[in-house]
Formats: sequence, C-alpha cells, structure tokens
Amino acid sequence: MYAAPPASTATTVLYSTYLGGSFADYGRAIAVDAGGAAYITGSTIGRYPVTAGAFRPQPANAPAIFVTKLNAAGSALDYSTYLDGAGAGHAIAVDATGNAYIAGYTYSATFTTTVGAVQRNYGGATDAFVVKLDPAGASQVYSTFLGGTGEDQATAIRVSAGSSAYVAGFTSSSNFPTSTGAYRTAYSGGTDAFVTRIDPTGSGLTYSTFLGGTNIDRAYALDLDSTGNAYVAGQTYSSGFPTTVGALQTSHGGGADAFLAKLSASGNTLAYSTFLGGTGTCSVPDPFRNYQCDGAFAVAVETNGRAWIAGVAGAGFPLNAGHQTTAGGNGDAFLAQVNAAGTTLLYASFVGGGLGEAALSLTTSPTTGTVAVGFTNSTDLPVTPGALQPVRGGGTQEGFLTLMAPCSVTLGSSSSFFPNTAGSNYSVGVIAPAGCAWAASTNETWITLNSVSALGSGSLQFAVAANAGCARTGTIQVNDKTYTVNQVQNSCVTLGSTGSFFPPAAGTYSLQIFSQTAWASSTASSWITINPPASGSGNANLSYSLSANPTTSTRIGTILVSDKTFEVRQVGGPASLSCSYSLSTSSETVPREGISSSLLVMTQPGCDWTTTSGAAWIVITGGLAGNGEGVVGYRIEPHASGQPRSASLTVAGQTLTITQLP
Repeated sequence: MYAAPPASTATTVLYSTYLGGSFADYGRAIAVDAGGAAYITGSTIGRYPVTAGAFRPQPANAPAIFVTKLNAAGSALDYSTYLDGAGAGHAIAVDATGNAYIAGYTYSATFTTTVGAVQRNYGGATDAFVVKLDPAGASQVYSTFLGGTGEDQATAIRVSAGSSAYVAGFTSSSNFPTSTGAYRTAYSGGTDAFVTRIDPTGSGLTYSTFLGGTNIDRAYALDLDSTGNAYVAGQTYSSGFPTTVGALQTSHGGGADAFLAKLSASGNTLAYSTFLGGTGTCSVPDPFRNYQCDGAFAVAVETNGRAWIAGVAGAGFPLNAGHQTTAGGNGDAFLAQVNAAGTTLLYASFVGGGLGEAALSLTTSPTTGTVAVGFTNSTDLPVTPGALQPVRGGGTQEGFLTLMAPCSVTLGSSSSFFPNTAGSNYSVGVIAPAGCAWAASTNETWITLNSVSALGSGSLQFAVAANAGCARTGTIQVNDKTYTVNQVQNSCVTLGSTGSFFPPAAGTYSLQIFSQTAWASSTASSWITINPPASGSGNANLSYSLSANPTTSTRIGTILVSDKTFEVRQVGGPASLSCSYSLSTSSETVPREGISSSLLVMTQPGCDWTTTSGAAWIVITGGLAGNGEGVVGYRIEPHASGQPRSASLTVAGQTLTITQLP
C-alpha cells in the first residue's frame, strides 16, 4: 500500500498565484485536465477577474458564482466567467474535450437554465444546480436546477467517460426529483443525502436516489470507477442510515459518523454501505463553519476498487495499520482505505496535532500515491524532514498536504499447497520497508484472513475451510503482490469432455469418468440411453446410445454424472442431396500435454469424404474416410520444443487448424 513520503517529495512549488478581486473571493473546488490546466469554482462578492468572451462578464447577484480556467503554467486565464444567480459553486469536473461541469447551490429563481434541461423551474429555498460549460467558457451546453421546495445543495460532481454527470449532495425536500427504479425514491426525513446521474444531454435523469435515515445525512464527496459505480462519502447522524450485510461497520458509533456507500451503475442497489466512526465528539473550526466528528469529506477510488476516504475524526474512531494511532486532540484529520468489497478496513490513521485538523480533498494514483489536503489549527502537526514548509506561517488556520507514497512489499512465498482438511495456523511472511503500510484481502469465502494489515515487515495469518469437493485455487492480494492458495481435493468427479457433436444416425459412444469416489449417471433426454452400469466407483467408461435424429435441426441433451454435466449435440439429417461440407470447428488450441478429440464432418448422405493430417504429431484415430455425416477422431501428441506449433487436419477440402501451445 503506502509509506510516508521520502524527504525529496513535495519540496518545490511549481506555481502559486492569487486569484480574485477587491472583495472577498472563495475558491471551493478545483479540477485538472490532461494538459495540466486548472478549473476552479467558488463564490465571490464581486469585481472578480473575467475574460473577454466570457459567458457572463457581470455578476447578477452577490455572492456570485464564478468559474475560472487557469493555464497549465499558472501564468494566464484561459477563461474566467460568472454564472447566473446568487449562490456558490461547490464542485467541478472536466471531461476529455474540455467541457467543465459545475455543481453547487443557488437561491435565485432567475438562475438561467437551458431548453430541454432536466428541471427548468426553481423549487424554492435553495436549489442545487448543474451546469455544463463549453471548452471556451463562452456558453452553457446545458444548465439545470436540481431540487424541491426545501434546501438542496450539490457538493460533489464527477463525469464519466461517456459524459454522464454524477452529482451528490444533500436535501431537505421531500419532493426532490428521483427516478423510477432508483435505490430509494422516498424521503427518509430530516436531511437526506442524494445521488443523481444526469444523461450526457442534460435532459434526463439516468437515475436519482435519496440516501439516508431519519436524522441528518449529507453526502460531501463522490468518485466513480471504470464501470460507472458511484462511491459516495459523507456524514450521518442517523442510526438507521442504510448499511449492507457484512459491511465494515453496520452499527452507528454515535453522534455523527462518516459513511461510505458504493451505488451500482444503474443506481438501483447498494453494492455496499458502511458507517465509519466512533463514540467521540469534536468540533474543528475554520472561519466559515465547524467540522464535526466524525465525517468524511473526500473519497477517491483506486483501479482495483479499493476506496480511500478522508475527513475529521475523534476519539474511538476505528484505526488500522495507521502511521498515527493516537489522537492529537480537538479532532484530527483522518485518512482511511476500505477494501473493494466494503468489508475490511485496510488502513486508517489520524493526521493531526493538538488543536484540530480537517482533511477536505483527496486524490490517488498508482504511481504517485494518495494525497490528502486540508487545514490545521495546530502548531504541532507532524511534518516530514525536508518538507516544503516545516513550520507554521503564523495564521490561525493553515493548509496541510499529506502524501502517502506507494511502497512495494515482498512475500516469503508466492503460493503453496494445503490439505483438504480445515486449517487455521497458516502464515506467509511479508517483507516491507519500515513505515510501509500493507494490507491483505481476498474474495474467496473459504479463505479467512486473521491478520489483514500492518506497518513494515510482518506475517500474514490466514485459515482455510475444509474442502469437500474438487481441488480449488484462491488468491490473497497483499498490496501489489498475489499469494496463491492451492487446496487439494477430497472427492471429485471429472469428465473426459464437457460435450461433443454427434451425427444424425443412431450410435453408441463412451464417456471417460475420472473419480476417487462413487458416481451415478442420469439423463432427462428421451433420445439418450445410458447403458448399464449407470453407476460405479472410481475411473470408468460410461457407455451411452443415441437414437437417430429424424429432423433436420440439431438437438441438445445432457448426461449428468454426479455434479458434472456432459452436453450432447446431435445434428439433424440432410436438407438436400447436393454435397457441401463443413466441420464443427475451424480452429483449435490445445495444451502442450496433448489431447484426444473428435471433429464432426457435416454433409449430405451419399457424399464421400477423406481425412488427411498435415503433421506427424496430429494422429488420426478414426474416420479416415466416410460417407455422409461422420466423426473424425484424432490425437495430439505431447509437445516439448518450447515453441508453439501449428498444422492442419483436412476433411473434404475443409480445414481444421490446430495450434499447440509451448
């Protein structure tokens, strides 16, 4: 996972600039495009710098909403504009073509919306808004209200690769717009979080759902994975906030708790939902608000589905393998990671001194690491040697940046075999640099992890359940390394093949059975007859007969041997007397150990054919010649040359290309 950053990291300011006018200006969110340009939104009292051709060169009300694009060097404004109405931009995102998506709140009924937008009419009190601004900052691609008659605020926005805008926030409106089939369409009471997905045109809701209990629930952060699942983080005072079975923390810790929920791409189910909090209370003030414990204000998802969250935490907050496991006092920032299933806390640490901190933003990268930023009121915030600014500048509140750099671990072994009996005292060594946080996870229900995380070198402890069936393989992931668990079989039935094609004529065939235990066979297909014995013990050849297929269509039946299925596909008779030929497959890739297989030749009755092999390692075992439909049997000899080889089997001018792996 992550280690404290080296001293050479984060020591240089690439650029730093003021951005504002002669009155108060508040930057509230930032996004960066692939070229390094920064997009900022927030609120201003007025006289904020705007550029020629901007969408709105003058504010309509105060506080006014602004959107600014700063070039990659930080030396010039690519564009800067007001939006309509009074309010604030709380969140911003940018797509691959440079369109900016802004979300926030407004209390202006005259806020400009676009024709065909999701909601053109102001709901009342305060409404959330979503605006898509073109790459030049000159016009609104779409603009919509999002709210009901109560207070509605959008606090987070992300945009998918397909240009859908995902918005999260909170509402006290019982008539907040939801969509049919969404996870929760009924308002729970108090203040509910919401998650809304707007289609790429801004004219429809792909989904919109409430998320909350009967008390105060607010979503403050949102991120997406590659398949469109939304990860929502925030703060809840509701003991009845919805959680999922097996989640990390299903009980409310008390007061305010952070929460993390993963919502499906369709918005109709929770993949997981969990509390994350303790019993302590605290309040961390800045000039505009007090941040109460516990709460999550940022979330970022790795490509492997693990989610990082950051925020404010107090006494009793769950910690795991953290770099700072003792609270500094008055509420600390926290940084935590949850596994992909939402069931395990992989890492959790305080970041703080004696007077209080809050982490408000977060990003993660497999190459750079995980960065959390926020503010501190403390003079004793832990800093690293060689840091950009090791001492306070003297303000009441100062910003901080924490980088958890990626660190690599080494496992004492990459895999091992285990008996079929249950075992609980297995371990594998984990070698890691001092301070390197590692975490283990598995998706296998038969593997139980007894120790899942630590700092530095240690031992991963795990147990396996008894195996009543075939040999099985599972994996344990430790940071970027994989440990493979191979458990041998107890009793198992394996078939020589999972299925085959057969000609339309009646015939008797056999199926190889490999077993270490008793087995029994059956079929529900009337045209398949299992010849005695239909049951036995150990390895055997099961004999079965097929009646002639009276139709021209292929029919499908099955033979069940214990818990394994063999599929029988019998082709139909000819539809005409003209000779045309086809094979059941035109290519096959086989392992280097070699196999025995068969090939169905499909043609009309009376049509002759012959089979030839293009290589000595393809041995024809049956069907050198035939008339009408038939089966060619062949054997692929073992291969040990270290290079792949390829040759053909030819029947009536039709070719089966066989490639054998090295």
